Amino acid sequence: MISFLIFLLPLLVFVNGASPVTCDSKVACDVHEDNLLANIGGVATIEECSHLCLDTINCQFITYYGPDSFPLQEACFLLRSCGETHSCNGCVSESKSCYETCGFNVVGKIDNNILETYADVKTELDCRKHCSTTENCSYYTYFWGADPNPQLCILLSHMIEPLEHCDTCVTGPLDCQNSGDCSLVYNGESHKFLMFTEPGVDINVTIPS
Repeated sequence: MISFLIFLLPLLVFVNGASPVTCDSKVACDVHEDNLLANIGGVATIEECSHLCLDTINCQFITYYGPDSFPLQEACFLLRSCGETHSCNGCVSESKSCYETCGFNVVGKIDNNILETYADVKTELDCRKHCSTTENCSYYTYFWGADPNPQLCILLSHMIEPLEHCDTCVTGPLDCQNSGDCSLVYNGESHKFLMFTEPGVDINVTIPS
């Protein structure tokens, strides 16, 4: 029996939000009663602060005051929103999208869509950060330890079909916002993925725009 698995790689969607904060912004978010979720002291690194945000419902932004900041030091602000900012001493603000990944275990054709290749990249997030600082980068493919090319990060301008399942790599978009909204329609019903087990059957699916 032959099985066919249809899966979707989320399309890149760039959303122009109201916040002036992106990644590694050297400003502090204005804090108000309606946007402050928590203020946690004794946080040694911005990575710890970002993990706290990932673990907190409704957290979308952080402002982190480092060990060299004054008067606030090693303080992590978890925020619902960040519409306005102000200058600060030794602080960094970031959007949640700066330190999350949304890759899938798929790989597409890698040909004239290559922008840059980096070796010895430790994590998928590091690969995505390379993409964020590379002009025209929309996607990345990251190969991890079990692959013949471990810790290889390839930056892509666009995806080229066909997409195939990959046990030792992950491909993701630069912008994770709304990446979970990708779906296909089969027989009038919406699905995130489908598996067909009958060979020789024509399959018609629709990808909503």
